[in-house]
Amino acid sequence: MGELKWKSLDSDPQGFSVWRCKIPGGWLVMAVGGNPDARDEAADSVTPNETGLAFVPDPGHKWDGSSPD
Repeated sequence: MGELKWKSLDSDPQGFSVWRCKIPGGWLVMAVGGNPDARDEAADSVTPNETGLAFVPDPGHKWDGSSPD
């Protein structure tokens, strides 16, 4: 089985990073917001305080990752 390949998207500067992953039938889109002051000492990483995951149907994978005007 293959590994998911996530690509970072240009996103809102309010502390969220947005990623997408091409899957059959469309995209998985993940938004992660973290508080850089909340650190997981064991993992030595930023602890996300908000995470969302959505499926975006796009059978032809035509979405280029940008939002419409």
